Amino acid sequence: MKTAKAAELGIHVSDFERYLASAQAPMIGQQYSAFIPGKPEPQGSTKAFVVGGRARVTSDNTNLMPWRALAVTKLQEMARDWPLPLFSGAVYVEVEFVFPRLKSHPKTAKGAQPEHTVKPDIDKLLRALYDAMTVTGVVRDDACITRGWQSKRYAKIGEAAGTLVTIRSADYDV
Repeated sequence: MKTAKAAELGIHVSDFERYLASAQAPMIGQQYSAFIPGKPEPQGSTKAFVVGGRARVTSDNTNLMPWRALAVTKLQEMARDWPLPLFSGAVYVEVEFVFPRLKSHPKTAKGAQPEHTVKPDIDKLLRALYDAMTVTGVVRDDACITRGWQSKRYAKIGEAAGTLVTIRSADYDV
């Protein structure tokens, strides 16, 4: 199933298989970070329907697939230097979703930074990211994520929008 998902997302399947095959043991005491540029996209509801006798599943967010493909690419780039590119044990994930500033936001740093209290919901953003982490083999399964911290906010003046993710083995000493 993971291979089919990888192919569907445009991931080079032999790289994907290499990542999965090379992981013999969980990473111990490791921490890695990646930045995924651009506006974070949520994984919303899916819709299923039948076409020509075959079931088709689609997302209601048309921007999800391009964002996930970019996320997969950035996570693969991060994983290329790993001695063991797969976390197979418990992991801790920190995620910060940074959204583009609105035109109505203050043009100087004098005012307080507005909170991002509108959609998308943080759980749908996490779902999209965790699926990309699973597809690339960064984590064996998103069920391995035992602890986490997440936030969503607007970009500060001069800051790029994107997603910063840090993944640590559960035994990593901060």
